[in-house]
Formats: sequence, structure tokens, C-alpha cells
Amino acid sequence: MKRVLLSSHNTWSIYNFRFNLIKKLINADKEVHIYSPIDNYSKKLTDIGCIVHKSDFSGRSKNIFKEFYALLSWILFLKRTKFDICLHFGIKPNIYGSIASIINNVPYVNNITGLGDIFIKKNILQIFVKYLYLLTQNKAKKVFFQNKDDLNIFIESKIIRKNSNYDLLPGSGVDLNRFKKKDNINNDKINFFFVGRLLKSKGIELYISAAKKILKEDKFKNIEFFIVGFFEENASNDSLSKKFLDDSIDSGFVKYLGKSNFMEKTLLKADCVVLPSFYREGTPRILLESCAMGIPIITTNSVGCRNVIDDKFNGFMIKPECIDDLKLSIEKFASLTPQQRIEMGVNARNKVELEFDENIVINKYFELFND
Repeated sequence: MKRVLLSSHNTWSIYNFRFNLIKKLINADKEVHIYSPIDNYSKKLTDIGCIVHKSDFSGRSKNIFKEFYALLSWILFLKRTKFDICLHFGIKPNIYGSIASIINNVPYVNNITGLGDIFIKKNILQIFVKYLYLLTQNKAKKVFFQNKDDLNIFIESKIIRKNSNYDLLPGSGVDLNRFKKKDNINNDKINFFFVGRLLKSKGIELYISAAKKILKEDKFKNIEFFIVGFFEENASNDSLSKKFLDDSIDSGFVKYLGKSNFMEKTLLKADCVVLPSFYREGTPRILLESCAMGIPIITTNSVGCRNVIDDKFNGFMIKPECIDDLKLSIEKFASLTPQQRIEMGVNARNKVELEFDENIVINKYFELFND
């Protein structure tokens, strides 16, 4: 097995979440190809030895003509470019890539990185997507899931069969050598960080609103709220209002640091990472990276997020879409002694070392290659 194709919604996610898998594939003398929309990370993948092919699909598009063209393009791409195996990451790659692989008789592996809002809203689109999953997943060499909730949905919906071709992964895992435990904490102030796409379903609006309430009450003199992230294109219904963000910045409630390409450096300033997401996550990478650095977390009892949080052990678990619970947990954390924060950070690091080491994920893939 020499020629391996990886496909995802963007090369940013492939570079940031699959970098070590790619390096190990290249070191094992595999020819690694990427099929994805082009972005600023495409050249980075080329520089490490990948061959990047521009795809014709968009993660957010729902235009039936564009979608048909994207699927046809994928089928023709696999027809003219032969691969030994295809690895798919994300909803459209898992569906379109599977259909193209079946038609061209290419083995494929799917990774259910999260089900997003499609499985939240019950409508015609959800029925259609479930049907496409049903057609394609049982023919995969393996279907990897990042949390038990998504796995159970696929089993209950009879998309996959019990004891069939699936396995459970610890999310995308985390590189424990890159994300090392911080040596110290801030004693004079406490920095809360939200990190992620600036989507309402990720909890960014709740985070800012909670920050406003806390700072207006003026009970804590030593806390600050930071945001690291970006506005996603074509996500208008779910996107945070830019005016709301700008007004919050101008009023001094939050500080916006923009997008970070070096999260291991950015997180050195964080004392607690807050992700109040009610989106159907896989396993949020930022929670794993934070815990790996010994940074406690505040996140929701929702799909994907609850995999990483043990309440009062490595942070606080909150109710989804509940600003009062979020505010209370931030205040609880701000009231902890430095020693209590250190202990939570140690627990966080220990948890990811035991459960979420990236090597677990990489080894699962190489077991398939060696079959």
C-alpha cells in the first residue's frame, strides 16, 4: 500500500490535526496526496512532502447543482488518479469520498469528526444525509468515531451494524510533545480564553455575555477575558455579529487576539479555557490541547465536549446554552486558590496522557495499513 489520499473540508485542518499521521506515512515510504479546497495551509502540506489536489466542494454549500458537480468531480478524480486507500475526515468527504471510492473500487476509511448541526435540526436535509450515510458507511474498511454519542446514533439509525466495521478513537488525539505542560500559573490575575470559530453554536456569544455580566458586577478585580478565533465564511446564520464583538471589545469586556497559528504559544497566557459549545462536536481539539498544557477547562455536558471534562477534576462542566451556569462556573474558577488551580491543571495533563495521546490514533490507522 503506497499511495494514500487524505480528504477534508480544508487543508488547515489536515495540517493541524493530521500532521504527525502524515509525517509517519511519509517516513514509512507512502506517497501522500491531499484532496481539499485550497487555503493558506496547502503550501505547508506541499513543503512537508504531500501532493495537494484542489477539490470542487465547499463545506457550507447546500446548492444542489454545486453539490452534484462536486460529487462528479470527485468520482472523475479517483478514476484518473489511482490510490491504494482513501482516508476521509468530515461530513462531505465521508459521503462524497465514499461514493467516489465505491464507484472506483478503492478501499476507504471514514472518520466521523462530528455531526455538526445537521443531526440537531430534524428536516429533509437530515433525512437525506442519513440516507447517504446508510448507503456508504457499511462498505468502508473502517469507520472511526470520536465519541460514543455519534457512534450510538449511527447504530440506532442502522447506518452501521453492531459489531461491524467501526472503532472508537480519542478524538484526533493531541501531540503531547508539542503541547507541553506549563511550568507556572499567573498569581496576580486570571486569564480566561475562548478559542474556536466565532459561531454562536460554539458558545462565543454566551461567553461574551457572561464576561459582561461578571465584569459589570465588579466582584473580581483580577480577571480578563480573551478570544482567539476567526469568522467562518458562509456561516451567516450561526456567525457571531461582528458589531457585537466590536462593541464588546470597545467597552473593554473582552480582548480579541485574532487567529493563532501557534496555539502552544498562545495558550501560555491562558489560565482557563472556556468552550460553552452546544454544537455536535467530535472531540474538540482545543480542549485536548489546553489539558495537555495543564490548563483547566470549562465546557458543556454536550456531545464531544463531555468526553474531555470531569467535573471539578480538570475543570467545570456546565449545562448547554445556560449563561447562568457558565457565569457561575467562571466565578467558581476565579475563586479557587492558586494551589487548587495547579491541582486541576495536573489532573488535566494526566487525563490526556492516559486517554488522548495522538499516538493511539496514529497506531489505529497503521493497523489498517498493515492488514
